[in-house]
Amino acid sequence: VVGFDHTYTSFSGVLFGRNNATTGFHASVLGGRDSTASGNGSAVVSGIENLASGHYAAILTGVQGTASGDYAAVGGGDENIASGNFAR
Repeated sequence: VVGFDHTYTSFSGVLFGRNNATTGFHASVLGGRDSTASGNGSAVVSGIENLASGHYAAILTGVQGTASGDYAAVGGGDENIASGNFAR
């Protein structure tokens, strides 16, 4: 855990940035602020107010992106949503 105001309720994750959260097993937020990785194995790489809630979902960057499907991914941009399993 590196940075300020983080929240984590699980184990084996990584947190960087500011005011980020992980709640899934092995979930990580690698930068940015106000983002959450809640799916098991999910990740947010950077950005602001992103949510990776699907299992193994990922968001690379952007603002207010959501990856809610399992294995879903958002590459970037504003308010993009990947809601189905394997969605891009």
